[in-house]
Amino acid sequence: MSTSRYLLAFDLDTRIDIANDGSRWAGGASALGGIKLPGCFLDARVGIWRAIVSSGAEAPVVPSFELGAYVPLRERFDADRPQHGASSDGLVFGIREDLDEASYFTVFVGYASFLLPGY
Repeated sequence: MSTSRYLLAFDLDTRIDIANDGSRWAGGASALGGIKLPGCFLDARVGIWRAIVSSGAEAPVVPSFELGAYVPLRERFDADRPQHGASSDGLVFGIREDLDEASYFTVFVGYASFLLPGY
């Protein structure tokens, strides 16, 4: 990924949100796009989520919008064997707005792993 100027991913995710007025474990799907800057990717994500377990009232499907950054910490890629694919692990952080029954604005920090299949 460090050789690419752009980041584009479509994924299935799970996340845990911890809050004093309603925590949840949710699963969902999203599209993530970003542009490379020195040492990180600035990114934006749009997705939908559904609570698996929640301590508060939840809408059946929750649209979510996010602005943040991805800082790669470990990358694995063999240029001599691109058919084996690649992977990148790193830190993610940013802000997110969930359009739930009650709208949630979240500041988040997390860890992400990207797996890029070979051919």
